[in-house]
Amino acid sequence: IDLFFKKNYVKNRLLSLSEYKNNSQINADISTTILMHLLCKNTLKYRLPEILNKKILNKIPHNKNDKFLTIYMRSRAAHKNKFHKDHFFNYAKNCNPKNYIDAINYYLERNWKVILIGDEYLTIAPKLNNSNNLIYAEKLSLNKKLLEIFSMINSQLVINSFGGAAFLSFYTHSIYTNIFPVGFIPAHKNMDKIIA
Repeated sequence: IDLFFKKNYVKNRLLSLSEYKNNSQINADISTTILMHLLCKNTLKYRLPEILNKKILNKIPHNKNDKFLTIYMRSRAAHKNKFHKDHFFNYAKNCNPKNYIDAINYYLERNWKVILIGDEYLTIAPKLNNSNNLIYAEKLSLNKKLLEIFSMINSQLVINSFGGAAFLSFYTHSIYTNIFPVGFIPAHKNMDKIIA
């Protein structure tokens, strides 16, 4: 992990070695990202067992030509002082679900299946076009964690906040939000090429 960090982060001036070593939140997040990349970059794309895939697909109105977009909204509860140095990096990864309404409607208008996962999507779901193409666990009585895994590995595009579920989009085309000012590079099969 340290060798990858020095070769790719320090060399490309993304983050200094002292920032990486001295900040436990940065160290944990970047170490997890690098480890995920190193362990998975040469493996085949993971899949759910067929029985679980069918369980979900039986509840989602779809055909074989449908395109899926997953939007992962990370909005964990903030500590009392979100700008305190011990809590800022965790809070900075949160998103405001209202910021996704236009993107969701854009893809719904183009007949994409839009799957909402994460923490706070229910705050905006009533404001969206309630078509068959809008999918979230509560609407279809699906297991939330199972839908998260299914959506991340079966979508043609994923829009991610920087949280734990983002690692599931390792093999998928992804757009990451709320990375700055934190500046983390997301885990992806091509991460070493992206930051080189």
